[in-house]
Amino acid sequence: MHALNLRAPILSTALISVLLLGCPAQGPVPPGFWIDESLGGLTAWNGAGGQIASFPYGLTGGRMVIKHMAGFVITNRAYAGITGLDVFTLTGQVGGTQSMAGASANSDWMAVHPSGHIITAGRAGGFGTPLLVNRINTGGQVVWSVPVVTPTSSSSYRLRTDAAGNTWVIELYSQSVYLVDPNGAVSMLYTSSNSWLEDLQVDAAGTAWFTESTSGGKLLVRIDTAGNVLMSLGLGSVVEAMALDACGQPHVLLNNGGLQRIDVHHPASGAVVASYPLSSSLPNLKQMVMDTEGNHWLRQNGGGFYIVDGAGSYVGFVLTTNQLHTLGDPTGLHLVAAVDPTGDGDLDGVSNEDEIRLGTDPLNAASTPPALTLTGAVSLGAIVNVSCSIPSDAGFNYVLGLSGGTAGIPLAPPPRCLTAPLTQDALLTWWLSPMNPVLGTTGSLDSMGAMSIALQVPSVPLGGFPIYFALGTQDPATLEFSSVTTPLQVILP
Repeated sequence: MHALNLRAPILSTALISVLLLGCPAQGPVPPGFWIDESLGGLTAWNGAGGQIASFPYGLTGGRMVIKHMAGFVITNRAYAGITGLDVFTLTGQVGGTQSMAGASANSDWMAVHPSGHIITAGRAGGFGTPLLVNRINTGGQVVWSVPVVTPTSSSSYRLRTDAAGNTWVIELYSQSVYLVDPNGAVSMLYTSSNSWLEDLQVDAAGTAWFTESTSGGKLLVRIDTAGNVLMSLGLGSVVEAMALDACGQPHVLLNNGGLQRIDVHHPASGAVVASYPLSSSLPNLKQMVMDTEGNHWLRQNGGGFYIVDGAGSYVGFVLTTNQLHTLGDPTGLHLVAAVDPTGDGDLDGVSNEDEIRLGTDPLNAASTPPALTLTGAVSLGAIVNVSCSIPSDAGFNYVLGLSGGTAGIPLAPPPRCLTAPLTQDALLTWWLSPMNPVLGTTGSLDSMGAMSIALQVPSVPLGGFPIYFALGTQDPATLEFSSVTTPLQVILP
């Protein structure tokens, strides 16, 4: 017998039979980069800059946009006396505006809680009123609403959630980072002794990243939930923006006298592991957000987004009007930090965590890692076949790796998140090792991208010992792995 080595999908509250803002939950998460253009309406774009949806608002527009793991895109309104949430899919708006009775009047920022609830933050009223963080359930009711700080003037500046259910907030005037736990308890974790905190990001490990302005330039700061500073790295005076990729690596946009580049830092050491210069034809860029495919969406203070890929090459341009949406989660990348890693955000049968590590989009059912197929009965001394089909890699060399034991195969980070060739990654080299004929078998996919290999099951009883197979293909141009399959578990009798 055999089974894929995949954790069974654990559906979050929002994916079970509940109502999300009065509408049936569904999935997968809508694809594309969604932009809330305020009075201009809501638009969605693909990674090449092509528009895939457009929904005008009329005179009452939204302020920002986030993706939800239950298959919706959510915007918040705070115009023309309307304060509430609007829910969309690629086919249009679902239901009417959902009011948030009991929540703060100015819900400036939003994020998705791992339970499927929505977290919002904003002042209770005008200047001088408390900054409230609100947890709103799937029926639109406020679970709790807690004051974070009440200075002379208060306002949230960034808002993120993590997989443990914590909410992270940068408060604008006190320049402090606050943590609100799942029950609404508030802790102040970090206060800037300088002048400015921004670019708040939260990684899948549950640590927060942000930049801090100082007299000597900007710092890249990383803290944990207790407020311990894990990193404080000087970046110089030319930093414009920072964003994390799906692997938790900080990407920093720099502008040195008009020479713009993106530096990628190692999340543990802070060392620059890659640096990508941007085209001199691009204007001075001030904001950056990343998508799940590793593209950078960069913009000026107004006018639109310039899309560059993970190597800094220009991909396309999107003309927009509003500036606030970059502070939300238009691509769904932050769901990687917010959702249960063992969940399945796109319902394709592969866990979010495994998709991230294998280099596919955990929020797009069309982006799924290839899989191995086992045919034949697994019995003592029997011959079985392991096969795979990856049409996009037709003719590529492959290596079929083998691992044994209950620990399975330690997955390496995905190709698009590594800057060194994957063959230099110790885990993946061990996993897919062509150097040892016992652990690795090499070959080439045929002209259709298929392979098949016959293997003999040991004739000596092993008492249900699990082994794991995985296949990686090599890109002939880069000599790096092009595709890596999900692990295939085989139980030896």
